[in-house]
Amino acid sequence: MQDTPLQVLPYSVQPDGEGFIIGSPRSGKFLSVPGDVVEILAAFKAGRSPAAVHADYLQRHGEAPDLDDLIAVLTGYGILATGAEAPSATAPRRGHFDRLVTPALGRLLWNRFTLAAMAAVVLAAVVVLWREPSLLPGWRALYFPNETALQLLGVMLLGMASTFVHEMAHLSAARAAGVSCRFSIGNQLWFVVWYTDMSGIWALPRERRYLPILAGPIVDLVSAALIVLVLAAARHWHWGFAPLTVSLLSALLFVYLLRILWQCYFFLRTDFYYAASNLLGCKRLLQDTEDWLRNRWARWRGRAEPVDQSALPPHERRLIPAYAAIWLGGRGLALGLLLFVQLPLFASYLFLFWETLTAPGPAQPVAVTTWLSGLLFSTLLIAGLALWARQLWPRKG
Repeated sequence: MQDTPLQVLPYSVQPDGEGFIIGSPRSGKFLSVPGDVVEILAAFKAGRSPAAVHADYLQRHGEAPDLDDLIAVLTGYGILATGAEAPSATAPRRGHFDRLVTPALGRLLWNRFTLAAMAAVVLAAVVVLWREPSLLPGWRALYFPNETALQLLGVMLLGMASTFVHEMAHLSAARAAGVSCRFSIGNQLWFVVWYTDMSGIWALPRERRYLPILAGPIVDLVSAALIVLVLAAARHWHWGFAPLTVSLLSALLFVYLLRILWQCYFFLRTDFYYAASNLLGCKRLLQDTEDWLRNRWARWRGRAEPVDQSALPPHERRLIPAYAAIWLGGRGLALGLLLFVQLPLFASYLFLFWETLTAPGPAQPVAVTTWLSGLLFSTLLIAGLALWARQLWPRKG
């Protein structure tokens, strides 16, 4: 047992239900631990050697701690370091936009006054919709009988831009709390998504995590409210908007409403899922539910359970069966949408494009907008399916 003190790097500790969340805000790595691990780490920080901590723990608890494994885990999470590891372990975890969106700018964007203004905009839109519900678009907002390719391309590009704004809202709210973030591109099932890695919010007290988690949906809701107000003003004050502009605004409003509905897909790692898991104190609810289902499947086949879940907190263990029903129902619904909506739509685009190319008579030039809209839609769908397939069948080795 090592008889010299360990090097303890800056770390955070936050109460989390029956345990604690500890981690390195700089590395962005966090883990849930029981209280005795926090005590051991505090002893290391006070300059006590592993041998001294081992003897003290044995005397107080009557059993020997497995300090070797604990030290290895804490070193991997950037909380402990040897002399050789210290420089890299202490390097700040810089995000792509950390210099652009400073904590000061984040606090300027997210404070009680801006939140009050956002609430006023949403309330005004609710009043307008109550008086004029016809402003609320239906699914036909995404049906373009005229200038189809141009409008589809416009909606897709506006949707991608609004997604970037959504993620910037998360990032700026997290930066307001001093948390470093990174932008990444990934997938939710077969949907390609942008997402903001803001693991550092686990270093914040539980009540301070909600704003960074919900900042994206808040901005989506405010943006949708602004579109409602613009459409209402254009209708009553006879603003000279071209029909194409009104059509695109209505379509974008419908996209915002769908995106807010998407957040209610609790069977995925959506913003509402993270807010609910934070409220319930279940940081790994989705992963633990998938492990629980994997164990049930193995038990049904007469095999050993592949995942040991004996250490799960009792309150999470009680929640998992109900959440498993949501997980299964949601995945089934999403798969049905893929098979009966997305793939047929993709096939229809391919068939239409083939008909255009092979139509009898003089060759008709294919508009650039048709090429771009079809290419963008196809690329996103194929990329999403490829990323999903990679998750289902990961490469071995």
